[in-house]
Amino acid sequence: LLQGCNLIFVVCVGWAGGTLFKKARIPAAALLGALVISALWAMTGTQPGYPSGALSFLSNVAIGLFLGVRLNRESCRLLRTLPGAALLVAGWMLGLSLVMGYLMSTFTSLPFPTAMLGSTAGGITEMALLSLSMGADVASVTLLQVFRLLAAVLSTPVLCRMWMRNHPSPVCCVAEEGDDPVDAVGAPVPSGARMRTNVLCVAAAVFGGAAGKWLSLPAGPLIGAMVGSGAVTILVGEPKLPAGLIRTFGQVGVGIIIARSITKEVLLGFVELLGPLALLTVGMIGGSLLLAVLLHRIAGFAPMTCMLAASPGGLSQIASIADEFGADPVVVSLIQTVRLLSIILVLPPLLPLLMR
Repeated sequence: LLQGCNLIFVVCVGWAGGTLFKKARIPAAALLGALVISALWAMTGTQPGYPSGALSFLSNVAIGLFLGVRLNRESCRLLRTLPGAALLVAGWMLGLSLVMGYLMSTFTSLPFPTAMLGSTAGGITEMALLSLSMGADVASVTLLQVFRLLAAVLSTPVLCRMWMRNHPSPVCCVAEEGDDPVDAVGAPVPSGARMRTNVLCVAAAVFGGAAGKWLSLPAGPLIGAMVGSGAVTILVGEPKLPAGLIRTFGQVGVGIIIARSITKEVLLGFVELLGPLALLTVGMIGGSLLLAVLLHRIAGFAPMTCMLAASPGGLSQIASIADEFGADPVVVSLIQTVRLLSIILVLPPLLPLLMR
């Protein structure tokens, strides 16, 4: 009970930080506000303990639910164009990661395995586990991965805001919360059926998220929740859920979870590895921007969708802010999923060959 109360309190404080950032007109306010406030609070040593695993699961399910209810027949038709774009992003990011790893090992004192795993655009947890199995320096790999994630999370909203200022265009989004939902064939949904659809959609998201976690899929709760709620939306009809609140909760939760990785030791490590971290950041962000341009020309997606799909940030972090900037969150999340899966599947057998 105490842990549950602490969790609610921590989320409320993170939500307040997001509100402050929103009033300051900072992009991705909910995520960044919760991240900054929670990190500063944790460093004071006064933040109460809370079940971080539960918060991570709930926030990922919330983002997956938010994405899943946007799946419809038009989205399914769009998915047919994704394989080529997803393979392009996966191959580019894997190649960029290998290049940056080689440069890091050449121009720094980091051992080759540590430089490679620390420079890879994969998940923090996944790369830390690979470090243990391959004899790399886990602390340095984690440090590089945390900084890469922070750099992407902080820079991507700023780059998106700069693009929007220089290329103003109407934001194309789904129906607002006040619009009446429709069923699978486009007919209005009666209020009683609407409530059943809402309950069924939320339940499918929770069970799908649990299945994704049980199967140990990359970002399993997010992908499972998106598939579960998306299936209900396609087969039964669109629910009427408070999409804005769901998205904000997901962003706040993700921000709080990221903040757990930011400690005084990590910040001191940033100072010691300032040069390599700067090299890694410039290389990854610059490479992702070139990929976004190439993806736009080849696949024809909107520039904002391409920019977020090519971002080296984490899947849940980028997916949570896609809709906020008018990008297609389904396309972004699916391409990011393929990118993450390809790195996790290809890197373990490839790295020993490169070390010979």
